[in-house]
Amino acid sequence: MAIYRRELHQVGYLKLAREAMDKEEFKTALEYFDKTLASNVEYRASEEKFIYSGKAYCLGCLGNLTDALENYDKVIAIDPQNTGWLQEKGNLLLENNRWEEALECFNAALGMDPENSVSAWAAKAKAEKELGQNTQARESFLRWLNFLSEQCPEIQLQLYADGFELYGLVSEHDLAKLDRTVLERIRNNVQP
Repeated sequence: MAIYRRELHQVGYLKLAREAMDKEEFKTALEYFDKTLASNVEYRASEEKFIYSGKAYCLGCLGNLTDALENYDKVIAIDPQNTGWLQEKGNLLLENNRWEEALECFNAALGMDPENSVSAWAAKAKAEKELGQNTQARESFLRWLNFLSEQCPEIQLQLYADGFELYGLVSEHDLAKLDRTVLERIRNNVQP
């Protein structure tokens, strides 16, 4: 009966952690994740991934880069074939100007799944640009543009409308390969 009660508490803490994250109450979410871990209940892999990825995200939002990266490493160890965790870790490194480490994460994710890691191409391009690797950055950026123009022009438009920093990596000739309607919207919404 005691084990059953602990399991119920664990599920309750995970639910509360998720709710706190949804409200961007990251310190509270961390407290619930820590209570879940302190219960010493054996977790299913999906719960472990949620705990460590949730902790990593919260810690990153709170500016605790070291502990956030440690938790990303834990979730990557649990599920090494999931490119999403590598991308999230890479994005955190990118936000903190750790370009080389970020690039390693994006290259690893793209090495496992170049077709399914579309956003990693854009992030990789940014890291490459920051490292002065403009030729590679341009290639990565064009690959990302190609995926977006095929899959979802509206996402592409939104990123441009938000002032995506890598616009200068491509020429009008490169952009001419895109759907003309999308290209017109980009020109109207973004100042290169």
